[in-house]
Amino acid sequence: MPSKMVTDRKKSADVVIAAARSHGSAVQATTVQALRVVLKKDEAVPDLASITEYLARSLERATEAMVSADDAHEAELRDDVAPREQRDAAAAALTEAIVEMREIGTGLLGSKALASLGLDAPTPRDPAALSRFAAQVCVALRNFDGKKFRSRVRGASFHANEWVERIDGLRSSLDRMLADVAREQREAIATQAAKDNAIEAYDDIFGRTTNLLSALFRYSGDDALAKRLRPSARRPGQIIDEEPGNPAPADGGTSPTTPDA
Repeated sequence: MPSKMVTDRKKSADVVIAAARSHGSAVQATTVQALRVVLKKDEAVPDLASITEYLARSLERATEAMVSADDAHEAELRDDVAPREQRDAAAAALTEAIVEMREIGTGLLGSKALASLGLDAPTPRDPAALSRFAAQVCVALRNFDGKKFRSRVRGASFHANEWVERIDGLRSSLDRMLADVAREQREAIATQAAKDNAIEAYDDIFGRTTNLLSALFRYSGDDALAKRLRPSARRPGQIIDEEPGNPAPADGGTSPTTPDA
């Protein structure tokens, strides 16, 4: 699901963008009245209505980039589920085979044979450690000298070569799953970095945009709106009015304001 830090930032951005587009004409009208008396002949009143729209677009673009990066990262994390499940299933199958071999080896040859089978240590639970353990078991099995141990069950023999084939096959399967998980982890790190960069870029644009819009609204005489659009010192990428206990209306209108502690 979308991350809270991105969702909270987008809520503030939506308020700022709506305010810019709703009050741009008022800013322009006030500017015309205030500057008409000082303008020289042939000088035009600055088009602040367009500037507020450009600021809205700039923040909108940064917000969309941040949301897209967040969506991409969440999608990547969802992709990690299947490889992890397959890794765990491969690890479980290999563990089961090693446990079975330990039981059969002990039953046929006695506990003293476990060291020669590479089974004198507990079977690791960590999949990566399990793979290494299985590789060591296979080395021990290839070097196993069955003549040193007499079978405790008449007519039954311990076939080390068959166990090597089984254990090594399961270990190879686990290694493929471990490689898939590692690849997904690298991809998740990359999408996380892209998300972090997008949030950082958004916070920069948000701060500069809201400060400038706040100044324009204050100049136009809308002090209440100007105060609402101040960036929060406690919550990057958000306005004061979006802090807990001080919700902002979605239409970009004015509302009571609390000081930014």
